Amino acid sequence: MKCLLHIFLIISISVNLSNAQFRSFQSLSKPEKKWVLHHPFVARKALQITKDVLKVCQKKDTHLLLDTFVSGGRLDAFRHIYWMACLTKFIGPKKAKELGIAHEKANYFQFLCRQLEDGDLPDYPSSKMDSLNNLLGIRIGENWRKVNADPNMEEVVSYINKGSCYVLKRNAKGEFLNCSNNVILVPELRKWRNSKCVVLLSTWKNE
Repeated sequence: MKCLLHIFLIISISVNLSNAQFRSFQSLSKPEKKWVLHHPFVARKALQITKDVLKVCQKKDTHLLLDTFVSGGRLDAFRHIYWMACLTKFIGPKKAKELGIAHEKANYFQFLCRQLEDGDLPDYPSSKMDSLNNLLGIRIGENWRKVNADPNMEEVVSYINKGSCYVLKRNAKGEFLNCSNNVILVPELRKWRNSKCVVLLSTWKNE
């Protein structure tokens, strides 16, 4: 019965999505596809929100307000916080959190297949950083819902630049550091559980 329900949902999604949207569905990981199958009525809205957030993140102005690191820095934190905040605003905190979890599960499969994400191999510390920032984004989105406010990227940028986000420690050259501030060598970086150090930005800036 469960299998038949999934087949019915896949057919429904196939009929109701445009070709481009269906290709987007096909490109998702198994955990993300499972989320879509469990939430078919908000999946299209979640896809559009995700595309809109990515457009904002790709703007040169956004990079200038944050940093130039595609992964592990303030721009990466913004991407997850703003994404979760927008999803929470429009589809609710529970569905947003579940989609965030599905996305992070997909990172492990990417690691196993040696597939890069944003130019780096996914790993456990990066996934941990993303998950912590996702929770921050959900809190912001819940507040937007509470006061009926529109999504505000400037608010999120200000929030991050004040140090209220999680990042991976790096030195001035952009090299990843462990929690003892030592440079992590390339062989170590190729492991899923490596010694990258996840920190709250405000505490790192005060060290």
